Amino acid sequence: MLEALEQIDRQVTNGDAQVLSADLFAEYNAALLTGTNYAPEVKPGELREHSVVVGTYRGAPPEDCEYLLEQLATWLEGDTFKSADPDIQFALTVASAVYAHLYLAWIHPFGDGNGRTARLVEYLILARSEAIPIPAAHLLSNHYHLTRDQYYRELDRTSRSNNATGFLQYAIQGLLDGLREEIETVRTEQLNVTWINYVH
Repeated sequence: MLEALEQIDRQVTNGDAQVLSADLFAEYNAALLTGTNYAPEVKPGELREHSVVVGTYRGAPPEDCEYLLEQLATWLEGDTFKSADPDIQFALTVASAVYAHLYLAWIHPFGDGNGRTARLVEYLILARSEAIPIPAAHLLSNHYHLTRDQYYRELDRTSRSNNATGFLQYAIQGLLDGLREEIETVRTEQLNVTWINYVH
């Protein structure tokens, strides 16, 4: 995962950020599964050929996965998530990142690594946006990890209700909490540096 994140950081820094596509999702999945243990029937970066149930949720039928990934990428890259107003663009960027994560989890297109792939795509959307600094683009993934039980409850609740609002609220609250924590860390460090420079 770290290598994939570093690659995204380099691409964003160099102005070569990837455009979302079904092929990119597959590329990310393959990269994330390389060197890991997975079931023999799993083919990294290839769409699954079998039905899958995650908790109480049944993933999309395997024959629909390619189409759904293409539609997801087109929707996320389209005008729905674009605005000339920077404040609105910030909100749309966060929403598109969360929706990307949620829909990849719902579609569950790969035999393994769907959650990691969803987090990586979410990270890419935030990092390339310029609305969120690269060092803060990991905050949603970190939030899911720190609140793992709630994460699965929200995914389950959202899939049963067929309404993304609850998961969106959960994710946004986590992002806000993470941003506040980051700001407090920066303030504390600034105070420490100022105090040390004042004393010396």
